[in-house]
Amino acid sequence: LPDFPITDAVDALTLGSVNFLPERLSEATTPFILASETERQEILPRLQQILTARLAIAELPIQFTNVTIKNGIVTLAVDGEFEVKLGIKSDNLFASW
Repeated sequence: LPDFPITDAVDALTLGSVNFLPERLSEATTPFILASETERQEILPRLQQILTARLAIAELPIQFTNVTIKNGIVTLAVDGEFEVKLGIKSDNLFASW
């Protein structure tokens, strides 16, 4: 059997996160920098357009009775059952959610 990362599992369960990243991943990631309020006001209208276009070409199941876009997040809901929130990684209309 392979060695399982028990300490990482304990961290994930007790702390809610894992503080260890493989070196290749940590080198590839860039630090997350919050956008200023001015930048957000410039970005959100374009993001709204991209999300609207993505939804227009998507084949959504008819069970999704409530579809909303707010603050760059798409919320799809099935009344009385569940809702799911989606975001995008790029402005490519055919990239995964």
